[in-house]
Amino acid sequence: MTMEISLPATGIQAPQRRQGTPSAAMGAGMTYKDVMGILRRRMWLIIIVTTVFVILSAALWLMFLVYSPEYTSVGFVRCKMPLQEGLFGMGGVIPRKDVIAMATASNAALLNNEFFLSEVLKRTKVKETQWYIKREDDLEKRLEDMKKSFSAYPRRETEFVMVQMVAASPKEAKDVLDEALRQFRLQREETATDSLRRSLQALTTQRHAVDVKIRTSQGKLVDLTQRAETPGWQAGGGRTVVLQELSLLQGERLGLESEIQQLRTYAAQLQQINATQGYSSTVRMAIEQDPMVNGYRSQVANLVQQRDMLIKRLGPEHRQVQDIQTTIDVGQAQLSNREQMLQQQYGGQETEMISRQIISMMEQLKVINNQYEEVSSRQRDLDQKLVSYAVTQEDIDNLNHQLAVIEQEVQSITVKMNDPDRVPVEIAQYGSDPLERSFPKPLSFIMGGLILGLAISLGLAFLLEFMNDSVQTPRDVQHHLRVPLLGTIPLYEQEEGVAKISVEKVAMSHPHALISESYRKLRTNLFFIAPPSEFKTILITSSAADCGKTTTAVNLSIALAAEGRHVLLVDANFRRPAFNRLFPAEGQGRGLSNILVGQAVVADAIRSSGIEGLDLIDSGPLPPNPADLLNSKRMCDFLESQKQHYDFVILDGPPSLLVTDANIIAGQVDGIIAVINAKHATRGMAQRMIRELKGCKMRRFGVVLNAVKSRKGGYFEKASQSYYDYIGEGRMGTVESKG
Repeated sequence: MTMEISLPATGIQAPQRRQGTPSAAMGAGMTYKDVMGILRRRMWLIIIVTTVFVILSAALWLMFLVYSPEYTSVGFVRCKMPLQEGLFGMGGVIPRKDVIAMATASNAALLNNEFFLSEVLKRTKVKETQWYIKREDDLEKRLEDMKKSFSAYPRRETEFVMVQMVAASPKEAKDVLDEALRQFRLQREETATDSLRRSLQALTTQRHAVDVKIRTSQGKLVDLTQRAETPGWQAGGGRTVVLQELSLLQGERLGLESEIQQLRTYAAQLQQINATQGYSSTVRMAIEQDPMVNGYRSQVANLVQQRDMLIKRLGPEHRQVQDIQTTIDVGQAQLSNREQMLQQQYGGQETEMISRQIISMMEQLKVINNQYEEVSSRQRDLDQKLVSYAVTQEDIDNLNHQLAVIEQEVQSITVKMNDPDRVPVEIAQYGSDPLERSFPKPLSFIMGGLILGLAISLGLAFLLEFMNDSVQTPRDVQHHLRVPLLGTIPLYEQEEGVAKISVEKVAMSHPHALISESYRKLRTNLFFIAPPSEFKTILITSSAADCGKTTTAVNLSIALAAEGRHVLLVDANFRRPAFNRLFPAEGQGRGLSNILVGQAVVADAIRSSGIEGLDLIDSGPLPPNPADLLNSKRMCDFLESQKQHYDFVILDGPPSLLVTDANIIAGQVDGIIAVINAKHATRGMAQRMIRELKGCKMRRFGVVLNAVKSRKGGYFEKASQSYYDYIGEGRMGTVESKG
């Protein structure tokens, strides 16, 4: 039989988990092989539970079939969707999907409404059904059952609502559904008629209000016309006359303002001329035309002519010339006085005349401005009247248009009230005749029982597996303990007619047995931990008694000796020694306790086992202080000395969780083999043992899984048969390792 063994790398120990942390299995996850293993181990549980649920589902189906069968009648309601106006008013287009979905959902909600269902229950034909008669005395239950039996669902992306009625009789299911559809059609018709009637009433009220507004606006126009002073003012004629008058007044006003400005400019120029020249050209002309001035000038000119002639004849100093000169001077003085007088007279008259002209024009301008303001006021009043008239006329036009629209809507609603298509729904299909039961269906019950049974059985299987705290398989060691697995020792159950044999020395008595092969594999796997020169002293311990540690120690020693190794097997279990039973000897010999207290030397304590290459040292008498002896220097010297004479020193120690002896020895040997019994050991015990041993500063560590039971159809059962077929021997009797 081939064993499944986890082989560690040379010199590498499994990582130590800190105390108080979750187990390795919690973080390692579950593999496909783990799941399949659970299913194989719990196969009968899964089959039995699933079968029970299938049988229960079949019985439940039969009960419903006899006492509560159901038939479902199906009908359809079509939602009439008005065509929507297309782009630019071109034709009609199909409504959008969201509009259709909203309409179907709304009608489905109305069908499922409690008020509608209560109205259906009032219909005479519904009251005649057995469905109603059975619930006649309980109104609340009748309505509640109706809500459960009747249902309506919108069909996706269609205009239809599917309506269903469930009853114990196919005829009653159809009858109740038909009555419900008729009630829905009637209710929607009444709703549509009431809606149209309310709309018509609202339009009538609105039309009356518009008529009142039109009459009020027309009266306002009449009032504006009567108050107008200009005929035809509504057409703008009156405004034209006023504008013409304003234009004339504006022209006169601008002309006067221009003349006044010119006169003011001339007056300013005149003042400047008077200041520089003394008189203006106008005054100059007036002076030139004065007769006296002209007379004076003529006299002066004649006298000057006479003087010039006398000067030529008489000389300038002549008396006559001087007299004439005096007369000329007097004439010129008179001329100058006359001119100055006229200049003053004419200059004042010119300035006064210009001032009077300016004042006169200002008076005229004031009169024209007053007239302009009066006409402007008339223009503003006329403009306001025109605006009021136009606004009122526009209001009347709008009201007339609104009245025409209202009249059109009234006419349209009147037509709709007489139109049979005013109802927004139609019964596309009344209730169908149920040809078969809708409930119970055998396939649904059987499949439901099968699925439920499988689910519950699988849940139980995994729950039992997770609640299982044992260490029974190599995979349990790998997942939960995370330490090197050196070997797996199978447990053979005794077969009828085959004698039971002892397994303490099975490697010697039955070398071809599968269990002997397992110990030889354990021997082989030791060499994968470290070279034999570095792994010479080995402690074999367990978590508790009867785990098979002594059997493992003896058979491992036999296997090593069979390979030609020189092995010393030491019984280090002072409290429960076993070598005297396994290897009987005459008399009371020396043992390990005698060596450690100094009562004997090693050579006196060693005895032969009867197996070539294997020597023994018994435990000796029980000392009062085993732990102190094992922790002494003599124990260390003993182990070191025997390394020089033996290839391997195997110590059969006590259980590590019961006494501290094993933990003391663990710190002195090259390696430890912990034996875990698959029948009795729990994960907590194994994990605690490993944790305590690793805390002893051990060098190398591995475990042996003992008494592994083969499961039917499992790996060990097939491997066992293959092994015996291969070596050509019959099956052996029951072999169980104890220690």
